[in-house]
Amino acid sequence: MTTIKNHYLITRKTMMLTPEYTDEANTIIKEEGNSFLAKPCMKKILNDSCLVNGASFIGRMNFAKNCLMTDKKLPVGVIPHANVIMFPVGTGNIFHKVWLAYNHIIDFREISQGRMELLFTDQSTSTITISRHSFRRQYNLAAQLTLKHTYNC
Repeated sequence: MTTIKNHYLITRKTMMLTPEYTDEANTIIKEEGNSFLAKPCMKKILNDSCLVNGASFIGRMNFAKNCLMTDKKLPVGVIPHANVIMFPVGTGNIFHKVWLAYNHIIDFREISQGRMELLFTDQSTSTITISRHSFRRQYNLAAQLTLKHTYNC
């Protein structure tokens, strides 16, 4: 994973964004069959990707808040017409969390208390620190938002 990109926009291939705090990069990008580093921070990647697809990150968050009737750890329709829904997992600031693409997760299982293993569409796996209950909640919110986008809330 030596490639470092100066700019990145979320696409249909994006599976996972992970914060990375080094001098060279701020985000680890996991795409189908590929992983690399990106210089832009999570906030810039999410906002720029939303803007290119018709609304700001805050606008997408407000849409999710109104549709899902919650304001906690909201999923975001980054590319709603292509069902690219990203959702945050973890604790702390929303831009310091891992962001997952709902459409790329085909299975998940608890491997120990507070640790989940995710299986992606390219058959790769990743382990994240989160309880099964919290992960299911986040995953289900993303599923609901996908349906809301499909049927226009």
